[in-house]
Amino acid sequence: MSEMNADKNSLKPCDDRATERVEFNEPIELFGVETHISLKRKKRRRNYYPVFLGFCKLISLFLAFAALFYIVFGGKTQNLSDAGDATAPDREAVATPSTTIGGKEEETSAFVFLDESGKGIDINALSTDSYTLAPLIGAEREVRVIIMHSHSSERASENMGVAALGEELCKRLNEAGIGAYHCTDKMDKNGVIGAYDNMRSSLSSLLKSYPKAVLLIDLHDSDVGDGLTLTVGADEGAGWTENLTLALALCRKIRLDGHSLRVLPSAIGQDNGLLSIHLGIGGEKQTEEGAIAALDAFIEAFFEVCR
Repeated sequence: MSEMNADKNSLKPCDDRATERVEFNEPIELFGVETHISLKRKKRRRNYYPVFLGFCKLISLFLAFAALFYIVFGGKTQNLSDAGDATAPDREAVATPSTTIGGKEEETSAFVFLDESGKGIDINALSTDSYTLAPLIGAEREVRVIIMHSHSSERASENMGVAALGEELCKRLNEAGIGAYHCTDKMDKNGVIGAYDNMRSSLSSLLKSYPKAVLLIDLHDSDVGDGLTLTVGADEGAGWTENLTLALALCRKIRLDGHSLRVLPSAIGQDNGLLSIHLGIGGEKQTEEGAIAALDAFIEAFFEVCR
């Protein structure tokens, strides 16, 4: 009996792991003696392995979705059906300190040249001092310039799509006596893949109505930042050297800080039989005023090239 009445706390756990006390609130009678019994049992350890495994699966799923998002949307600036493997871009800031306009020397802004074509283009060896579009544009009011949007869903600012800029550009050209037509067909209604094919098909139909058109302006948002970018597709079937000369002549006359000239290895829809300008202005982070200012700078340079 004395052993049964031993100090309840003298019982040692079977090991030194965490334990918990289990109390019986109701007294029990043992051999005619009323007593309380306190037992100790091992405290069950929590199993964290399923939680850790679930967390790892969640991280893996997130990384898979991130990779898929990059594959689908990461190549926005190139047509996935046309683009080839490009070498690392050759970024070069090109200073254009002055240009002669009507016998008066005026300062122009520097621009950034990005050669992603792999052709090692040296634009400093290309002279555009006497370049002019005047013989091609002509003096008649017939349509010579067609304005399109291969990626018509793009935006020049948060509240303005590229089609609105195209309409303004068309109006300004016509007011200056340069015949222009603005096509608002949605070329990317099924996504960017196939958009250039749709544009070429629409252009082919338009040329039946405007056979004297000599220049296509494909108006996008800017591929580089949110300013102004002229892009040339250095595909052998795209007449890219003529397009590059025109784009370079324009860049050397544009008075806007931070504009860019970019050369890609793919055709980007310029394999259409016309002289082509791939014009990028603004973006969703640009203000409407900034997009209009970039368009004004392009139009002024374009008028100079047409003289």
